[in-house]
Amino acid sequence: MDAKKGKNRIWAAACLLAALFLLVACQPEPDPIVVVPTTAPGLADTVTVEPDPTVELATQTPVEQPSAVPPTTSAGGETVTQTPVEQPTITPAPTEIPPTPSTAPAGVDTAVQFQPGTTGAVITGGVIPGVFDKYRLVAQAEQLMTVELVSTNPNATFTLIAPSGGAPLVYADAGFLPTNFEGVLPESGEYLIEIYSTVDAADYELRVEIKTLADPSDMASSGYRLMETQVIGDYQAEIWAKTDNEGALFIGESIGLLKQGETVVAQVDYAKSFDPLSGTDINGTGTPDILFEGYTGGAHCCFSLDIFDLGTTAVNVLSLDSGNCGANPVDLDDDGIYEIATCDDSFAYRYCAYAGSPAVASYLTFLDGRYQAAAPNDLSLYTEQIEQMTTWLDQSEGEPFGWDNTNKCEVLGLSLIYLYTGRPAEGLQVLETYYNGSDLPFFWADILKVINGSELYVPAGDFPDAGFPDYYQMTHASTCGETRNDVIFTTSGQDRCDASAARQPLFWLSDRLTGPPIISLDETLQAVPDGCTTECRFDIVSFSMSGEVVHGELRFINEDGSPTAIQRFNLEGQPVSEKWSLRGDLSWEQR
Repeated sequence: MDAKKGKNRIWAAACLLAALFLLVACQPEPDPIVVVPTTAPGLADTVTVEPDPTVELATQTPVEQPSAVPPTTSAGGETVTQTPVEQPTITPAPTEIPPTPSTAPAGVDTAVQFQPGTTGAVITGGVIPGVFDKYRLVAQAEQLMTVELVSTNPNATFTLIAPSGGAPLVYADAGFLPTNFEGVLPESGEYLIEIYSTVDAADYELRVEIKTLADPSDMASSGYRLMETQVIGDYQAEIWAKTDNEGALFIGESIGLLKQGETVVAQVDYAKSFDPLSGTDINGTGTPDILFEGYTGGAHCCFSLDIFDLGTTAVNVLSLDSGNCGANPVDLDDDGIYEIATCDDSFAYRYCAYAGSPAVASYLTFLDGRYQAAAPNDLSLYTEQIEQMTTWLDQSEGEPFGWDNTNKCEVLGLSLIYLYTGRPAEGLQVLETYYNGSDLPFFWADILKVINGSELYVPAGDFPDAGFPDYYQMTHASTCGETRNDVIFTTSGQDRCDASAARQPLFWLSDRLTGPPIISLDETLQAVPDGCTTECRFDIVSFSMSGEVVHGELRFINEDGSPTAIQRFNLEGQPVSEKWSLRGDLSWEQR
């Protein structure tokens, strides 16, 4: 290529870049996505945001790359291309301009707005390395913000940036990938949460809550009574409980406050009492801790434990919703540093009644400034349990008392012990030895999906090949002349009405479909007419004080040679979602 041709190519590239810049500048601002928030801790609606891989490059926002250095945020930057200046005696070397890709992945950038009277929301989405999902929230100074990022990919993390910019309030550093934040906000304005993954694609669930801290001077006039106080240095911890006109306490109506001087620095909802170790240093930081024990009320749920390290500033080192289990500090190795003992009850009611549902003992250790499940549990902690469970399974005849007439609950407890101690092959072997159902691959995949969504589980060990099929075909049991409100899952070539096929109740499918953008958390599936065995329709409904509301219909689309696809239709019979198929590992694939 001679110098004249090289100059013409550079000039053409400059024109192209200028055109692309004009396209970007002329793009309309996207409408903010309103996230339907929750009105109480632990209950939230879900909005799923998926990156669009077909968006033209000209519409993309420059992508920031994750770095060990605290990232900064700007309103966006411009790329300035300068035309090389020709020298009279020097011929510049030819410059090859790489082809510009026609498409590139785009991250989400959206404003999150809470409805009046609500405090939090749950958002689901997915990112790939090099792409940031950005969520913007307006909050006031002195409000309490809680952020929790849940993902099966341990490389997913987030950055939290204050309205004035500067060093982020939360960021990844030196191999530490934060997934939690709780703190009093330093200023008013728009806060930015950036979600990204350092390795591999990551689906995630982002939980955000913003609350205004209670004013102690208004507690008594609001019907609360001061029940307990602890003074530790210049901190004062208080527990207030709500009473009726006669002074009787309302179960679950209590609040814990942590004050530094006269300023409230933290608030714990449902705080019921202080752990006896409050005021001592339980984690070896050299400063005392305060431990709030929480209880919402109910037959056996729900418990929580919040721990604050009381240094120069109060640091929340644990905020654990332990469900049915409860949690308490225990020094497992007698080194003066306490672990937190609890259990994982993720399988409560999943396969059988609560009384028979297994809950595996779990332990949190203090690492990198907070309590977390950082490594598989020590197998020696379960020696007695393993012996008892193995003896019982050897002597039992596999009596089925689960929802699907199998012994899922009986065998699951022992399998979970091996999974939570980093021995998945032994966990699968337990099922192969004792499980009496015919849907072992489906059962195993369901177990893995549940525990990978738990903050108490740390994946470890070599996972065996469980023989997952590529996809599942899905058929409602009514198609096979049955009145049970079940969905039948078969593999390629298997008869759709095979009595040995995997089965799950329709609400199981409702729960699974809150990942893809098909069913929101306040909706469920309902087969109509009731008890139908032919021509059943699967309505998407929600329930309120005024009764049942039908929002649309879910259809199973079975085409010869293709996996079953599911799709949402509105009341006018028009499709309003993408099509999704169920893989053998129980993840969804867009068709």
